[in-house]
Formats: sequence, C-alpha cells, structure tokens
Amino acid sequence: MIAATALALAALVATPIGAEPAFHPPARWPLAGAAGFTGLRPSAPAAARVHLELFADRKVVVVPGGIGVSGGRTEHFGRIVDAPSHAPAWTLAPGGVVQLERSGLRLGDVFAVWGQPLGPRRLLSFSGPVDVFVNGRRHPGPPGDVALHDRDQVVVQIGGYLPPHRSFVFPPAAGA
Repeated sequence: MIAATALALAALVATPIGAEPAFHPPARWPLAGAAGFTGLRPSAPAAARVHLELFADRKVVVVPGGIGVSGGRTEHFGRIVDAPSHAPAWTLAPGGVVQLERSGLRLGDVFAVWGQPLGPRRLLSFSGPVDVFVNGRRHPGPPGDVALHDRDQVVVQIGGYLPPHRSFVFPPAAGA
C-alpha cells in the first residue's frame, strides 16, 4: 500500500515548461499547411478530440491555441470562442487539446496544418530520436503515421524520457 502511494505521488511530479522561445512555438498565421488540405472549411464542432503533449529535453513544449484557425476569430480570456473557418485539425486554447474534423487523421496532418516539422529525428526545432506514445503505449513507426482517434492521449518526446500519461480528462466539448 505504501509503495503504491509512493509511486502515485512520484507520477505527480510537475514537469517544467521550457523557458526558451523554442518551447513556446507560435500557432503561425497565415495557416502554413492549409494548401495540403485544400484550404479552410466552415466552422463546425469537432468530430473527435485528442490531447497532445510535447516534451523536449525533459521540459514541456507548449502547444499553442489557434493552430489551424482562421483570422477574424473571436477570443475570450485567451480561448477562441468563434471563428469563420478552420483546418481539419485545430486548437482553441493553449494546452494541447486538438480538435479533429474526423477520427483517423494522422499526427503528421496536425503538424502539417501547424506548419511545423515532425519526423523520426525532428520535433519542431529540436533534433534527435523522437518517441511517440499513444494512451501510454510506445508507437513503433514514424511519428507522423500515428492515427488519431477520439480521446487519444498522445505524448511526443525528444531528448530524454518522461513516463507518458495514459489518459487525459477532456473538458466539455465546444465548437469553433
């Protein structure tokens, strides 16, 4: 019992957010990857949501809000509450909840919309071996090939290992 409690508390150790600019990448407007998906689509609620966590050198990399969301949007307290259109994958707020037009999109699709690199040896501006975990299990293939399904917990790491989270408690769904 005591050992189980100690292990549970060890899992709650906070991981710091990296202070350097590389740990705070922008959402990049205009939408860098829109051409790969034939442009933006009228806003509609997400069919699926995943939680994406990024770590480099054992520090958190912030997934920004506004990935894949058009200009002319309305924000309230840092959260996008309305937008005329979005890409097949988009974020409404910082924190890693990625809205998906449909299950089955790939992690590489999210990074293409974001306009950021992801590969076996590249995550954003970081280089080295990249590891991906889906719902706590290591994904054996290329990072971009990970198929995303509703409520998946996806952890991408480079430059060191942190025990990946197996699940995420999603906030109530919201459209944009």
